[in-house]
Amino acid sequence: LSDLSITIFDQRSSDWHQTQRLGNSHTSSKKYLSWKLACLEEADVIALYLQPVLISSSDMLELRIYSSSGKLVVCCPEGLWRRGDVEIVCQDFASGDNGKAEGGC
Repeated sequence: LSDLSITIFDQRSSDWHQTQRLGNSHTSSKKYLSWKLACLEEADVIALYLQPVLISSSDMLELRIYSSSGKLVVCCPEGLWRRGDVEIVCQDFASGDNGKAEGGC
C-alpha cells in the first residue's frame, strides 16, 4: 500500500491494554473511543472485519453507525455468531430498503 496516497487508521492502539476498565469515568477508555470515532468519521473508506472467534459489541456498534454512510466495506465470514443480522443490515443498506441513501455496507 506504500504506493497509494492513503492514510490508515489502525484501531489497535499500543496505548490500549485489554485489562483497562471501560466506561465514561475512565479517562483512557474515553480518550481511546473518542480517537477511534474521530478516525472513523474522517475516513473515506471503513473496512470492518468481523472475526468469528471474537464477540465485539463495538464492531456491531460501528456496523450500525456507519452502515448508511456509503463508506463501509464489511467482511463477515461464516461462523460469526450474528452473521445473519449483519447480512440483513448490509443488504438493506446496499439496496436502499431502509429509506436512506444507497450503498451502505
